[in-house]
Amino acid sequence: MPVNIKVIQTKDFIKTTVTGVLNFEISKQALLGIASQIEQPGEYEILVDTREAETILSVIDIIQLGEALAAHPSLNRSKIAFLTSMNDAKQAGFLETVTVNRFIRAKVFTEFEEAITWLVMQETL
Repeated sequence: MPVNIKVIQTKDFIKTTVTGVLNFEISKQALLGIASQIEQPGEYEILVDTREAETILSVIDIIQLGEALAAHPSLNRSKIAFLTSMNDAKQAGFLETVTVNRFIRAKVFTEFEEAITWLVMQETL
């Protein structure tokens, strides 16, 4: 069975202010805007690659991002792989927990190949 994968690069959703500080609200809206391009739930599996980003998010930011992803109707049947650096793995792991607790199939990876393997792997319900 063919699998469609939409790769979302950091530059597609991370926005910074002039001072270089992550502008969380604009970045969240941009990410949800990309997700809204998915016409049918489950149409794409999503890889969010943040390995080259300098992301420092508060616990509240992570919870709000997880809630926003869970509330987006086109993501309720897609898998979301968060590809992150080893330095950001702990924060990304918390985002994984927040999204999984809201019934979104999400997982954090530090290796590209592992993320792709998980995205294309068939799951039994």
